[in-house]
Amino acid sequence: MSDDYAVGYGRPPQATRFKAGQSGNPKGRPKGSHNLFTLLHDAMQTRVPVTINGRRVYLTKAEVAIRQQVDNAAKGDLRALTFLVKAMAQAVPPPTGSSADQKTELTTEQCNAIFEALVREHAAEGGL
Repeated sequence: MSDDYAVGYGRPPQATRFKAGQSGNPKGRPKGSHNLFTLLHDAMQTRVPVTINGRRVYLTKAEVAIRQQVDNAAKGDLRALTFLVKAMAQAVPPPTGSSADQKTELTTEQCNAIFEALVREHAAEGGL
């Protein structure tokens, strides 16, 4: 050790510092443990067999869930439709700056207007 090392705020004595490769919290979270997001992501990426048009295909659980929401919305389920409109509004990428790209993308306000029109149309048909 050097005698000219000044011990003070933010400069602990060199003898009490953590050794290289030694954890500051040895009883902390073990390596390889998963948090809730990782567990959910892994579960949603599990592939399951599904029959589509008489053919057996393997899709992720996330793909199956989205397909079910789309099918339910097409049957008139307003909760499924609400979910899909919100999901689409969040999934639309921000404009890139090109005027051609901005014309093809829907804004959140446009999605909300489409949703409200669909709800009014459904109510007018006696669905609500």
